[in-house]
Formats: sequence, C-alpha cells, structure tokens
Amino acid sequence: MADHISLTFVTPLIKQALSKAASFAAEQITLAWGLEKELQELADSLTLIQGVLEDAERRQESSPAIRLFLQRLEDIAYDAVNVLDEYAYKVIQLKVETPGRISKKVRTFFSPSRFIMANEIRKIKESLVKVKGDDAVFVRLIKPGPQSHDPTIQQDRSRTDCFLPVDLKVCGREQDVLDIVRLLQDLRDKHSLSGISIVGMPGVGKTVLAKSIYKKVDEAKLYDLASWVCASEDFNVRKLLVEILEHFNLNAGAINNMNVLLQHLVKKIENKTFLLILDDVWNEDQHKWKDFISRLSTIPGLESDNEREKESEDVRGKGLESESDDEGKMMKSSITKISIVITTRVQKVASMVEGRLSPRAMHSHFVEGLATDVCWCIIKERVLRLSGKLSLPEQLECIGKDIAEKCRGLPLVAAVIGGTLGHHIEEAKWLAIRNSNAWDDIEDGSQILSVLKISYDQLGLALKKCFSYCSIFPKDFVMEKDDLVQLWMAQGFLYQANESTKTMEEIGNQHFDELLSNSLFQAVERDHFGDILSCKMHDVVHDLALFVSKGETLTWENGSNINENSNIRHLRVKYDRYVLPTIPRRVAQRLHSLFLDVDDADVFNNMALEFKSLRCLKLLGANTKELSASLGRLKHLKYLGISENGNRVLPESFSKLYNLQTLRLQGCYYVEKLPDGIRNLISLRHLCVTYREHLVDQIPSILPSGIGQLTSLQKLPLTLFDLGGEKECQIEELGYLKELGGDLYVWNLERVKSKSQATKAELKEKPKLNRLLLSWDGRSRKVSNDNDEEVLEVLQPHPNLKYLSIFGYLGEKFPLWMTDGVKGGASFQLNNLVELTLFNCNGCTCFPGVGLLPSLEVLCIKGMAKLRSMGHKFNLNRSSDDDGIKSTALYPGLRKFTLSLMYDLEEWVEVIEGEEAATGGEGISVFPCLEELLIEDCPELKTWVMGGFSSRHKPCSLTIHNCPNLIAFPNMDGITSLKISLRGCDGLGSSPPTPPSPSPPLPNFRLSPTSTLQGNSKASRN
Repeated sequence: MADHISLTFVTPLIKQALSKAASFAAEQITLAWGLEKELQELADSLTLIQGVLEDAERRQESSPAIRLFLQRLEDIAYDAVNVLDEYAYKVIQLKVETPGRISKKVRTFFSPSRFIMANEIRKIKESLVKVKGDDAVFVRLIKPGPQSHDPTIQQDRSRTDCFLPVDLKVCGREQDVLDIVRLLQDLRDKHSLSGISIVGMPGVGKTVLAKSIYKKVDEAKLYDLASWVCASEDFNVRKLLVEILEHFNLNAGAINNMNVLLQHLVKKIENKTFLLILDDVWNEDQHKWKDFISRLSTIPGLESDNEREKESEDVRGKGLESESDDEGKMMKSSITKISIVITTRVQKVASMVEGRLSPRAMHSHFVEGLATDVCWCIIKERVLRLSGKLSLPEQLECIGKDIAEKCRGLPLVAAVIGGTLGHHIEEAKWLAIRNSNAWDDIEDGSQILSVLKISYDQLGLALKKCFSYCSIFPKDFVMEKDDLVQLWMAQGFLYQANESTKTMEEIGNQHFDELLSNSLFQAVERDHFGDILSCKMHDVVHDLALFVSKGETLTWENGSNINENSNIRHLRVKYDRYVLPTIPRRVAQRLHSLFLDVDDADVFNNMALEFKSLRCLKLLGANTKELSASLGRLKHLKYLGISENGNRVLPESFSKLYNLQTLRLQGCYYVEKLPDGIRNLISLRHLCVTYREHLVDQIPSILPSGIGQLTSLQKLPLTLFDLGGEKECQIEELGYLKELGGDLYVWNLERVKSKSQATKAELKEKPKLNRLLLSWDGRSRKVSNDNDEEVLEVLQPHPNLKYLSIFGYLGEKFPLWMTDGVKGGASFQLNNLVELTLFNCNGCTCFPGVGLLPSLEVLCIKGMAKLRSMGHKFNLNRSSDDDGIKSTALYPGLRKFTLSLMYDLEEWVEVIEGEEAATGGEGISVFPCLEELLIEDCPELKTWVMGGFSSRHKPCSLTIHNCPNLIAFPNMDGITSLKISLRGCDGLGSSPPTPPSPSPPLPNFRLSPTSTLQGNSKASRN
C-alpha cells in the first residue's frame, strides 16, 4: 500500500453533489435554463462513480492499472462537484441580486452561464465515457472481490506533544514514576547539572511517563521551577531557550542574540532548582548538544562537580563537618541546580547527552512494554465504556486477551485497538482483528502504523475522510473542535441525508466524538461542563493520518518542491520572508484547501485568480494591509480564516462569496468594519471574531445593519452585536436569526427605543444560546431611559441558557423570569442557569430572589449603589398546591459567591421560617456546596444573618475585605472546615466566627483588622 490513493475525500463530495442535483431540479432557475435533463444525466454519472470508488476503497485495490483508473475517476468526480457548486453559486446569486419571483429576464440575464454550464456537464459525460472505455479494468472493479491488505506503510519521523492531557491516567507505570522521581532527587542533591534519559520505542508511553513525572514533581514542589519543551527534530539551541522562556510567560521570540536569551534565563532560574523536560528528542548532532550544555553551564551559581568535590574536601580538611544545618541550607539555597529529563526513541541520543555531562550525573531509564494483563485492562476499559456493557462474554474475553498479547506491551496500540473493539462487539470482528497480518510487523516497532491502520480500516467513510483531513495540520497542533467541524463542513464531508433532521454541525460533532472515542484524538481542553473544546493527535496517529491522505495533502516548507503533476487537493504552505514559494498553476487550480502560514499574503494575492476550486482558505499571520480584490472571485469558497492580520477592511468583493459558510477573524485587531455587503452572504453560518480579552472595551462595532438577512447564522461574534443608529445593528434583527447559538453579547441597550422593539429580538425562541450578556452603557448616562425594566422583561432567554450577565441596568427591580418558578412544581424559567453576573446595576433597590435556582453554581454581584438590604425569607411549610416551591436548601448548588462594591448595603439576611425552621430545620441549609465566599467594599454592611449556613465543602474559603462596620459573623456550626481572610474589618476584631463543631472553643483567637484564620485552630497574620 505504499502507493495508496485516498478515496475517502471524494465519495462524500459526490453524495453532497447528488443531493444538490436533486434539490436543483425543483429550482425555477433550472426550469428557466432548461437543464433538467443535463442535471439528471450528471447525477446518474456521479452515482456510478460513487459506487465504484466506495467498492474500491473497501477492497483496497493496489494494482497500478486500477490505481490510475481510480485516479481518473476521482478527477472526474471533483470536476462534477465543481460544476454543481458553480450552479449553487448562480442560484444564490440570483436570489440575492434579483430578489422576488423569477421572471423572463432571468433567462437572458444568465444566458451565457447557461451555455457554460451545459458545456461543462457535456465535458464530464464525455470524460466518463472515455474512462469506461478501458473495459478490462472497469469490469474488474465492478466485479466483487476479496479485500486485500498491504501493510507497507512508511513511518515518518514523528514528534510527541508537549501538553499535559486533561485527564492524565498512568497504567502500569506507577513504579517507573516513583523510581525516576527518586533518582532525580538523588542526582539533584549530588550534582548541579544532571539528567535522566527516558528511552523506548514509539507508542510505549515515554511522553505519558514524562508527564506523570512532571505532575508528581509539581504536586510535591520538588523544584522551584519546571519547564516542558517539545524538542522534536529541529534541535535549535536558540529555539530551545526561547521556548523555555515562553513557558515562564516571557516573550522572547523576537530576540536573536543568544547571550541576551541566556541573561533572561539566568534572571529566572539563578539560585533556584530547575527541572527541564525535553520531550521527543531526535538530535544526534553532538556539536549542538555541546553548545546547549555549555551555555547552561555558564549560569552563575551552577558549580561544576569538580568544584563541588574540591570544596567538600577543603571543608573536611578544615574540620568543618559540624557546620550548622541552617548554614548548610543557606549555602545550598545560593546554588543553582538544573535537572534535565529527555525522552527519545534513539539510544544514541541518550548516550550523546551522557557524554556531555559529568560522570554519574546522567542516567538512562529504558521503558519496557507493559504486561499483557495491563494491555488487556486498557482495552477492556475502553470496550466497556464505549459499548455501555458491564461485562463481556467469555469468548470475547479470550479473544481480547489474545489481542492484548499482540499489542507487544504498547499502550498506544492497546488504546486505539480498544476504541475500535468497543464500537464492534461482534465475535467475527474481533477474530478478524486478532488474525490480521498487520500484527506481524509490530515486533520491532518500526511498523506500528500497520496495526493502527486496523482501527482506521474499521471506520466508516465519513470518519475516514474527517480523520484524513487532519493531516493538513502540523504535528503538536491544538485543533479547536468548532474550527475543525467548520473545515469538514466546508469540504462537504458532513453529508446530510434527505431524511435527516440533524444539522451539519451536529453531524460534525458526532464524528469528532467518535474519533475521540477511538483514541485517534486526545482531549486537550474542556469547558466547565466537561465538553471537549480542543484536541491533538498522538505523533504516531498523525503519521497514520498523513499516510492515508497521501497524494491529496501536502505541507510545503522552505526548500521543498511541489510536483506540477501531483494530485494535491489540500496544501499547507509554511515559509519565511526570505523564500517565496511558487505554486504550480495546475496545482493551484485543483486545490480545495490552502493554509498559508506566512509573513505576508503576496503568495495568495499574486495567484488569487488561479485558486478556482478553493473551499477553505486560511491566512495565518499574513502581514498585509490589503487583500486582493480577487478574493471575491473564489466562487466555491466556504471557509475563510484570517489570523493576526493587519487589515483594517476586507475588500468589498468579499460580499460576492455567496457560498461562504464560515468567516473567522482571529486577532485581527485593526478591523474597523465588515463590508456592508456581508448581508448578501446568505449561506453564512458562523461569524467568529476574537480579540484580546483586555481590549473588549475598545472594540468597535464592526457589524453593519442588515445582519438579520443572514438567517442561517448560528454563531455571532460574542462582542460585536453593538446596537447603534440606522446604519448599524438593530435589536429586532436578532429575531430573524432563528438558529443562533453559542455566546451572544448585546451592547448599548439604552439605544432601544421601546418594549415592542426589544420584543422582536425573540431571545426566548433561541434554545441553542449558551451564554448571554445584556449591557447598557452606564458610563454615558446617570438615570434610566424609563424603559430599562420593560426592555429587560421582554429579553427573557430560553430556559436552556447556562450563563447570564447583565451590565449597567438602571431599573429598580429585576423581571420575574429571573426568579419566578412554575406554579405547583420545582421548575424555574432559568432552571439550567449555572452562572449569573450582575454588574453596575445601580438603579436596583431589591435583590433578585435567585436562592432557589437549582443549577446555579456561580453568583457575582458588583455594584448596586441603591441596595440597602438583601436576602430571602422563605416559608418552608408550603405544600405542593401553593404557588411557592418547597425546598430543603437556599442556593443548593452554589459554589462561588462574590458580593462587591455595594456601598449602601446595610444588611444581608437569609431567614428560614415555618414549622420546620422552628424545630431546627432538619435537612434545611444555606450554601450547602459553597467553596468560596468573597465580600468586599461594603462599607455600610453591619448585619449578616445566615440561618442554617452549612457548607459541605472542605475547606470553605471566606474572604471579607473593606467592611469596617461589620460587627459579627453568622452562625457557622454547620461548616466542617473553614478558611477565613480578613482585611479592613475593624468591627470584627473581637468577634471571631463560631468554630466548626466538634472543635473546642477559641479563647486564644486574636483577630486584627488584617488577619487570616485557617482550619479549626490556627490564626496567623497576613
């Protein structure tokens, strides 16, 4: 399979094209042009091509003649898809530029296009007839045959990632971790510069072992500082120093002088113990190692072993062995200690590092394969988790243990194979995997990809294409989940069957989760709810993706060449300003993806007209002030991503990209306005604009009016729906965006003229919204516009909302939907709300009753200038027939509560009334899950009463700052562990809180205006 041709990219495109052909048949433009017959014939041709290609993919044909035949079929399929996409463009163009009913003018208006389209369809039909003329090959392809397997896979030199995984689990390596940590400590105590090499074959778990060591060292505080650097193949001393400094948040990328870099490092680590982990080292150049170690050796305080031994002899000779421990510690603290841990699959690298350090200062740890039973545990855990079963039949257990033995102790193989077995709980499948010839190649680790490809072969075509496409990213790249799904969507990989009600995004998320469950993706970052935000691929898995996409995906780097006759469809260009790449014209015309990791965009601007088939364009760091107006000529473009760009405006031709689904502007800090014509991009589903967090207040309103015409839009820039004048966004436009989800920030609500205008936003009809910010500009007005309350009343969100923030609201009270329960039950309008922030709501005179919201975890209230009293009075005797809601806790799920800038607040009282409260309120509590409570800048607060304050969290943190009139704590008998920090609270000097039971009384507590009380019996000064 060395000459493998990836068929997974084109077959889903054909499915999309067939769906389009069917839908176009009903379009009036089709009838006006008289293309019904041509479209049907094109659909028939595509159906034939699809069947042949899918069968060839299943059988993995390897004959040179068949590979050539299939390549020609693929080319025809791509051409056909382009024709239909061109047709789709014309349909949208007609709707945008000539709205209303199709008239006779349409036929003449588009008559040139009609002939061009008919001619292109005719060419495709002729090409297919010509290819089918090779009867022998065609008959062999359509004749059923067995699957073949060729494990000849070339493994590229690969790199491991340098990120600590979200959920770090170590199986069978616990003793290795303990042994290496002990050895590190021993070497550190004996040598100023020491190290350990972790050596093992690919997939044996070197990086996970190193990460476990890193985690252990960090938890035990064994070093003052630690840094992780992925050394990979490019072992450049300057680069290593830069990455070490960047780990400490020191931006050194622009520094070229090695001495300056070293001086920065000295300032950071001098007189400290420092652990440096160099992951996945390949460098076998002893001169580079000598340079690196020599530079580290020059750091002040890093004495050599010879100097240390000589000093020890002098000390012993002068009879100073009895030197005090304190003096010894002082001398020790003034010495810099550096420990280096490297992971490598090359023994020669380990030997070379040892040769550069002092004798006995460097040791090697060889990572052996895991025991078979540990591999089976890894496999079985994944199978049970994915299948939802509690146990496995005895026969599958026996087969599974055989497979575990074939893993040769490699945890990566066990994890990936386990993911595959978990999706196929059939004996026949398990037997086929156990009996595969690919296992024969794993003995020396050189052909591990052959085994991983067993799992790849079990994937459906949809998953294969999505996985293969990821090879366009560089190794160690963190792939954002939403971005990845949008790229798949633009390529046409997320096929929607006619009967399916799922959106393309939902299908993409499902594919992502399946690749994750197959261990082909590794989670990097999760959100508050545990959902994956980003992922990476293991180095060897990335090699697999690169292999299965060969012929269609290429990374062009400095000095490499692009073959004009290649079949590249997806190209990533990485170059510096000194070498400008030239993309052959034939290659440019066939590209579907172009990622430019460049210093300027000239490589695009100079060839923009040649990229006729482009679906995805990413400009990463292109330092240009102006993009070519030819951008608007990319009729097939569905994804446009621009990052770290100096553009102030996009070309007006941008508004001609009628097929565009996703626009991403990330770090484009100079963009002043999107073109007015953006309202014409009716296919747009995702508009993503990101800024640096601290610049949010300076963000201009870049959305023009008419955004409501983008009815397919699912994501808006979370900072850019800024209400303005007639030529800017209007709140009623939100009403047209039925599919809007994710985060929505609405600014300048003081400009809303009436309740009826705000009602048209229809926020309650947007179930996909996750986060909502509603902001009035409090800086430009002193009083309410008399409509704050009625505007907020009708901006009620859907109950699915999880995060709500309200800024600058000047109404006296909050609407009932924030607190009002459903009569007779325990359901609230904001039943799923997790976080609520109220900021500068300085007109409010009453506190919102949010104490019973069941899902609320974070409550932050800052700035309610008129509020004098806050709290709840709940009668817990209400029956289920009452209008109230029966509950056993106030703030039942709240973990963090912040109360700040409440300048007139005098009392905070949470009271539980009724028979249950009178009898001790058994089972009734306030803040049962509280972890943090912060009260600050409440100068008038005097009274604080909490009935049933009983956090179960250990410890519960209480911080009170700048509350000079507070004279007493509430009863805290129900708190099992408490940590208190006080500052600027003169009235509390003699009134410590009641200690958690069963601790003894606290007669010895002396709390000053600035003090910290921690635990049950400790007090200390700040």
